[in-house]
Amino acid sequence: MQSVRGHAWILVATIMLSLVAVCNFAAEVKVPTMEALPDEYEKRLENRNDVFMALKSELSRESLFSVIDGLNRWEPKSKITVAFDEGEAEFHKKIESVAKIWQTAANVELDFVNPKTKKYRRWSKTDKNYSADVRITLRSGANWSLIGKLSSDKEMAGPGEASMGLDAFDLVLPQDWESTVLHEFGHVLGFDHEHKNTNASCETEFRWEDDENGKGIYSRLGAPGGWSKVKIDDNLRKIKNPRGFIISPHDPNSIMNYAMYPWMFKKAEKSPCYVLRGNKLSDGDRKGAADAYPTNQHQINQLRNQRLSNLSSLMKMSGMSEELKIFYAKQQKTLQIEQPNEQLATPP
Repeated sequence: MQSVRGHAWILVATIMLSLVAVCNFAAEVKVPTMEALPDEYEKRLENRNDVFMALKSELSRESLFSVIDGLNRWEPKSKITVAFDEGEAEFHKKIESVAKIWQTAANVELDFVNPKTKKYRRWSKTDKNYSADVRITLRSGANWSLIGKLSSDKEMAGPGEASMGLDAFDLVLPQDWESTVLHEFGHVLGFDHEHKNTNASCETEFRWEDDENGKGIYSRLGAPGGWSKVKIDDNLRKIKNPRGFIISPHDPNSIMNYAMYPWMFKKAEKSPCYVLRGNKLSDGDRKGAADAYPTNQHQINQLRNQRLSNLSSLMKMSGMSEELKIFYAKQQKTLQIEQPNEQLATPP
């Protein structure tokens, strides 16, 4: 499991594939139905990366991106608020109960209920202020999520825009709905797709081109109306520049794996990257969440001080938009308020 702390454009990795295939041994497998981050969000992420590349900084590009993307994670003990645009309370409760499984591993709180109304939070496209940190739309045409704090970054998603999609889940829950909910909320906490782990062998396992066994990934995913070759590569190949990523051993049981189908691999079901994604967190998921969101106060203080130092360096750079400056200034103010007065003690 890996925590997102690399290139901003890599955050397109928040995209989730839903590969719905109908297999018939006597016929061609149908083109999978692809579900992806909306195009406008992808464009915003690309624009943001261009801004970061143009920043005037004394830091190396590698150090700069590590600083920037490390700030997209929430602080330990954070209360992350969640709202829906559609659906009834009974449905909301189902989503909440599964999403909160992450709380058994990470020191954060996913808060779905408005304390004043005692009802599940709602958001709408007409909102002028953020109703919640995470805003789920059930009419997105896809399952997807922005990563971490980008959900409340106005240049990424404004108050009247979704930061996660669970398409039509309130109408018909898919068979793998629990797995999908856990996966998307893993992105909310800042975790990338596991098959892109630089320690994984998936890139060499994929059947990219057509062969004697049938059409490959480029042909099927790139069918008319499908993905471009660049988009396929961005979402399936290894992270090219791991930079600030925390890279752990490849975890084939991670909830952050794509649910892939045998035809995608040269060895089909025998490939080590072919997995039937379950509906629970793996041991690796739990360790990654505990490392990113510790309960130990000394570790929490260390993270806080490091982020304050990074924010101080970032705010001195020229070339950022006013909205981005405000976004980081709010983080800095919050951390300064929470910062302990005492010096950090040396751990025993």
